[in-house]
Amino acid sequence: MGRMVEAEVGQVLIDFNQDRHQIWIGERHGRRQITLLIGLTEAMALRRFIDGVKPDRPMTHELLDTTIRSLGGRVSRVEITGLHGGFFHAQLVLEDAERKEQVLEARPSDSIALALRAKAPLFVDEEIFNTAGGP
Repeated sequence: MGRMVEAEVGQVLIDFNQDRHQIWIGERHGRRQITLLIGLTEAMALRRFIDGVKPDRPMTHELLDTTIRSLGGRVSRVEITGLHGGFFHAQLVLEDAERKEQVLEARPSDSIALALRAKAPLFVDEEIFNTAGGP
């Protein structure tokens, strides 16, 4: 894994006509960006959160964030770590009650949704911006 670059969610696009849903992620202090294809459920969950729509009942990502916090932990950060076989890979970095980091492999879309809810930073391996990113 290379140097991690702080990033942020730019836009979530839902295209019902082509069943092609995307999340754009860009460098926080730069111009490069990457686009991830995600499922409809994940895209809708991200859009609702970004648009400030509060569901009647907790969504899975809200439940997970609440569970982590109730156990004394927190979401420390999310790292998009690789691109293999056309799929992005991510790690969810949690801090447990003893402040030790716990690293979990997770889908980028789930990790990003959880990071947004937990107000945790998002990082992308610079090599991904170099190989899959655009200006």
